[in-house]
Amino acid sequence: MHNTKIARFQGQIETALKNFRAGLELRIKELFAVLHIQSYLTGAGIRKHEGASARQLLFVLTNLTFLHIKTVHDLLRRPLKSLFKAQKDAFYRFKKAEWSWGPFYRRFLAYLGRRLKWSQTARDNCLILDTSVLPKRGKRLENLSYDHSQGKTVKGYEILTLGSLTPRNFYPVNFGHHFSHRAPAEAPEAQPRRVRGDLARRLRDAKELTKPALALKMLKAALAQGLPARYLLVDAWFTSPTFCQSVQDLGLEVIGLLKRVRTLYYRDGSGYTLEQLYQAHKHWLVKDVALGLALLSVPVTCGNGLQGTIVFTKATKSPTWKPGRAARSRRSRRGPHFSPLT
Repeated sequence: MHNTKIARFQGQIETALKNFRAGLELRIKELFAVLHIQSYLTGAGIRKHEGASARQLLFVLTNLTFLHIKTVHDLLRRPLKSLFKAQKDAFYRFKKAEWSWGPFYRRFLAYLGRRLKWSQTARDNCLILDTSVLPKRGKRLENLSYDHSQGKTVKGYEILTLGSLTPRNFYPVNFGHHFSHRAPAEAPEAQPRRVRGDLARRLRDAKELTKPALALKMLKAALAQGLPARYLLVDAWFTSPTFCQSVQDLGLEVIGLLKRVRTLYYRDGSGYTLEQLYQAHKHWLVKDVALGLALLSVPVTCGNGLQGTIVFTKATKSPTWKPGRAARSRRSRRGPHFSPLT
């Protein structure tokens, strides 16, 4: 009797999963039709000449996100053949092909912006730049580099991502790779088949441009395609006066965390480092009741003539405190913590 109950329960689970997959497939199909995905694929030259169409393969890969399936290998191990008829090789050829995903996504994003009326919230929209490292292991991986942002040497890929934050949601806009000058000896360079394709261009940018230069190129492209925004939010890597001035020339205000380096900020005819500026003005800290932080705003001028405001904060309780790191927490509470330049 116990085994009968288990078998009956398993049957109910399988039926529920089957109904869920059917409903999900129908909703994604409707979404593909409403968003004109086929038109954007054709416009970007993404098409299959034989076998499963590019739209069918992209449809299946899109479903993987909602089914919490990370790889094609994992998909093929599951009993989900009702979702697709294509074989394993079709998916791998589609993923490895040097398609022009940049033009496809730019067309799609432009349509999405018009549909959601991003222009009406332009004064509240914010672009966000962020870098992340994807650790990788393997014998035949190309263009690997070392990264030290995690406090240790990490072998992998560094991704620079540009996104758009609106009052309703967050949307990815563009991405690029960055290759450091220190690369593992065993990592070969990628050799794209299409020397003028989208992949070849991204590889050239990753090798030849610095991260700030690549970020500026991505920002110019986003603004050129009519993406409305007023602010740019960045981390400490991009808050040099030179980069902030370049972004301001594009019509954006920069908000970001400042590094504790030897850069001088001028106020009342005197030059200060961040630490010196904080020590000279910390007696003006005023607690904000809503935020629970003591705040201090100091208007400054950078050496290149850029004008902005540095905001120092001092928390009564450090939200990032961890046992064994008390000294680091005390330093973050005493000194300049969040420093926007606007």
